[in-house]
Amino acid sequence: GVKDGWIYSRFTKEQTAILDEAAREKTPIDQLSPQARQIREYLSKLYDELDLGSLGVAKREFEGNPLGFFPRVIAIAEIAGNPQKRAALRELLIEYNPNEKVTVIDKVISELVAKGNGDIEFTAKEEIDIGVMQKRKYLFKQIPNEEFMDRGLTDETIVSLQKYMNKLALKVEFERKGGTTELDKLLAPLSEAEQKEARDIIDSMFGKIPPIQNGFLKAANNVGLVLNIVTLLGMTVIASLQDTAGPILRSRGTANIKDVANVVNQMIKNPTEAAEIARDIGAIGTDAMSSYFIYAGEADFLGSTSKSIADWWFRVTGLEAYTRFTRVFAVGMAQKFLSNHAQKAKAKDPDSIKYLKELNITPEQVLAWEKGKADAATIQVVNDSISQFVDESIVRPNPAQRPTYANDPRYALIWQLKSFFYAYGKTIVFPTMKETHRNFKEGKDAGAAIMPMVLMASMLIPI
Repeated sequence: GVKDGWIYSRFTKEQTAILDEAAREKTPIDQLSPQARQIREYLSKLYDELDLGSLGVAKREFEGNPLGFFPRVIAIAEIAGNPQKRAALRELLIEYNPNEKVTVIDKVISELVAKGNGDIEFTAKEEIDIGVMQKRKYLFKQIPNEEFMDRGLTDETIVSLQKYMNKLALKVEFERKGGTTELDKLLAPLSEAEQKEARDIIDSMFGKIPPIQNGFLKAANNVGLVLNIVTLLGMTVIASLQDTAGPILRSRGTANIKDVANVVNQMIKNPTEAAEIARDIGAIGTDAMSSYFIYAGEADFLGSTSKSIADWWFRVTGLEAYTRFTRVFAVGMAQKFLSNHAQKAKAKDPDSIKYLKELNITPEQVLAWEKGKADAATIQVVNDSISQFVDESIVRPNPAQRPTYANDPRYALIWQLKSFFYAYGKTIVFPTMKETHRNFKEGKDAGAAIMPMVLMASMLIPI
């Protein structure tokens, strides 16, 4: 597993080496170490269970190796600003596609770079879809992963795997909701100009953000972002103390001092257990805090050296430890929230019934989970509810929470910190105002109705 504790959460060198071994697809399964083989077997099982073939993910086999598949993500941002790597990709595609015209290969590379799209495992049905159109993807089909790795054309193995899993979850849910067919129906009533704007927004949400292609501008961007971090974020832990307000405010004003104290006390007594629960539902993982403070235009547009400096800075200043703490705290508050309102909902309290309904869970499911009598399906429902609570109480800036032009990496220096005010407004401020408005509509007295706003104001005074 990943190293535990509040200080950091990283794969060790040994674990990284195992992933790199598993990623070398041409190595026969019987020549892999037991750990690398387990990874291959897990990925193969996941492929079959989710029927990834129907999503356009090709299961590659080399030299009769049935478990050769390992996901890869092209480091398109690196290739865009590095002529040497772009030339290396061109040579590789020519080598494995000798019958294809060089002009076609050049066009494919240019189109992928222009779209900032390196998700070559998925087949896109339309340009707006997640993945790469078949007219480009076929060039990559039979190129072994190690060919990309040895030329430095993919992200680090752990990064590629993490990005693949993120896009896989997005792709699966997108298809379940109707995919591009349903999306086209929703966009149809819009004018041509509005459709273009909407598609640009959706592209940025799907991670298709054109990278900086000018090498000098990219280098300047790297230096500027790192200087921003080192010079402005040294005391961010102190400035971030109000982040614990999120889970308390998300409790709809029903959390009291005793609830908060119990959650913190439990975290101190059993830090590993608390962190494991948070990790199980995906509240914490191996992502560094740089993914939060370098989100304008996505973290992909920083070079590896700049990322390493940023990661180191967030660790030594304690920000990464504190952010992990706030996430685990949010999970604890979610559990307390469910427990408290399950009891009240059982007694027919209308507010508690409403609160649980917002989290798509019933009091019976919560009570069964508390007593340890929940089946696998119920446990999943509880985990989903906790995860939803955490998402609605922790600020995690993403492309959907800021103006579209702010996702352009050329403006990353400007939007690097501004994104947090937009995200805070959407995640914390707006839901609190909505809750206050609802209290007034339901006829509660002015003091009780305005309490969420008062609580929010008192906690957010530092910013």
